[in-house]
This record gives sequence, structure tokens and C-alpha cells, in this order.
Amino acid sequence: MKQKAQKLKFDLDAKMTEESSKGELKVKTLRDETAAEEKKVKYNEELVKSEVIKLSGIELAKANATAKGDKIKAVSEKDQNVANAKSMGIQTGSLINSMTLQNKKIESQTSEQDEMMLNKLRKMSQIEYTKFNKYVASLGRDTIIAMAKSGPENKAKLLKSMGLEGYLVTDGKTPINLFNAAEGLIKR
Repeated sequence: MKQKAQKLKFDLDAKMTEESSKGELKVKTLRDETAAEEKKVKYNEELVKSEVIKLSGIELAKANATAKGDKIKAVSEKDQNVANAKSMGIQTGSLINSMTLQNKKIESQTSEQDEMMLNKLRKMSQIEYTKFNKYVASLGRDTIIAMAKSGPENKAKLLKSMGLEGYLVTDGKTPINLFNAAEGLIKR
């Protein structure tokens, strides 16, 4: 009963760690997407400004007489080219920034995922280590000595009843036939 409770506690700890890591990754992703959207808004503002300059230049050309029309149209086209150049510069800069942000985001996410995986593996191995130590402590010295002295079938049954599979108990003096041990694992 105590062992089942410990196992449930360990499983809960592992699940909480995993959910916490997922939440942190989601927050980071939302921040990165927000920054990218802000760059898109700035780009669209410059496009609108470019259109306003273009339309105002055309309207000025129509409003003035033919003598001033060519001059105003030339100024308007010049302004439009400058605005387009600026817009293209902003668009290119925005694209570069977006790609840089995306690369940083991917790099950051990969790094965070790797770090989370390492943390998870560390925590899982610590949980297994603690679990094993508690099993050994709960058995006690006398039980372990009795297991080492009992026959291999009794040892296997005892370990299996405790939920420990893949463990071997020996007194350190008796040789172990690994070929027969492997056969027992394969037959499962």
C-alpha cells in the first residue's frame, strides 16, 4: 500500500513537471508571436503612408493646370519612389527581423525543449533513485539477506510482488549464469 502511494506520488510529480514545462513553452511562443505581429503592423503602416503620398501626388497633378501639372507629377513620382524605397527598406528589414525572430524562436524553443528534456530525465532518474532507495529501506537488511539466501525462484517472485522487474539479488559469491537469465527475459 505504501509502495503504491509512493509510486502514485512519483507519477504525479513527473506529470506536474511535464505540464509546467509545456506551460512555459506556450508562454514563450505567445510572446514571440506578439513581437512578430507588431513588426507586421509597422510594415502595414508604412504601406498606407506610401499609398497616401501616391494618391496626394496624383490629386495635386489633376488640380493644377497643365503647366504646373508636369512639375507636380514629377515631384509626386519622386516622393512615391522615395516612399516605395522606404517601404521596401522597411519590408526587407521586417522580413529580416521576422526571419531572425523566427530563427531565434526555433533556437530558443529547441534549447528550451532540450533543457526541459534534460530536467525531466534528471527528475525521473532522481525519482527512480529515491524509489529504489525507499524500496530497499522498506525491505530492511534482514529481508535482503533472506532474499540473497533464498532460491532464485523465490527471489524472482518476491521482486515481482514488489513491482521490481529487471533486478537481480545475489550474495556476491554465487556465480550467475547470464545465458539462462537472458532466456527467462526473452520468454516473457
